[in-house]
Amino acid sequence: QVTTVLLNTCDITAKGATSIAEAIRINVTVTKLDMNTNQISDAGATAIADALRANEKIRWLDLENNNVNSAGAAALSECLKTNSSLTLLHLSANNIGDTGATSIAKALLVNMTLQTLWLDTNNLSARGGAELARAAASCTALQTLHIGTPRVGSLQPPVSPGIREGVW
Repeated sequence: QVTTVLLNTCDITAKGATSIAEAIRINVTVTKLDMNTNQISDAGATAIADALRANEKIRWLDLENNNVNSAGAAALSECLKTNSSLTLLHLSANNIGDTGATSIAKALLVNMTLQTLWLDTNNLSARGGAELARAAASCTALQTLHIGTPRVGSLQPPVSPGIREGVW
């Protein structure tokens, strides 16, 4: 049985991500989906997020460097509010901005399973970082939050008893 699907740097577009999402909906064995360094954009991220609402097997999702913006982050955030299997989400090197970070922060307030969240290199300001830090402080499952290198004048790393590692 296949448990890991690695589709790194395969020139996958939103259309391809939509086809992958259709397969994810009925998946019963894959627990790790790594699609980093493609071009799925918001439409592809939305398709994947919609599929994850029906899938309780995927635990590890890597969508790093996929041209995902705030709309894709919002779709993934809605998925995080109900998905109870995802433990790692890697969205680094996209462009979710503060709007996307705020969406994800709201999802963290209700998500009980996400343990690791990577969001570095996403055009976040201190405002987006603050939203994530506040949410992380109350998210009991989250152990690692990687936001990336702070801009001059931005916040210090979040201090929270629940976070084992807060990498900025």
